[in-house]
Amino acid sequence: MPPITKILPDLLQLLDIVALGTICDVVPLTGVNRALVTQGLKIMSARGNTGIAACMDSAKLMEAPSTYHAGFIVGPRINAGGRVGKPDLGVRLLSTNDPLEAAGIARELDQLTLNAKR
Repeated sequence: MPPITKILPDLLQLLDIVALGTICDVVPLTGVNRALVTQGLKIMSARGNTGIAACMDSAKLMEAPSTYHAGFIVGPRINAGGRVGKPDLGVRLLSTNDPLEAAGIARELDQLTLNAKR
């Protein structure tokens, strides 16, 4: 019987989510946290995560994201579903590879964010 091989994720490509979580949880950006966020923002600007890219598009964020963008534009949109009893929206957004599904979820989260500001 051939050996079972596991396909491991490319952890470097997940640094965008690490950066987003670190910034949104208001973790001090010192030491290794600073390095992870710096690299994560570079990954985020490459728009490799379909959901994060859709969220940035929905927010009309066309420049390279900074800590401000992650903490005050992208993060609140991803969290918006949790404030109205739909916490699965953020998880679905961050985990989908389907651009159409991501765009739809991002639009819904964008509307929830805008409604919360009124």
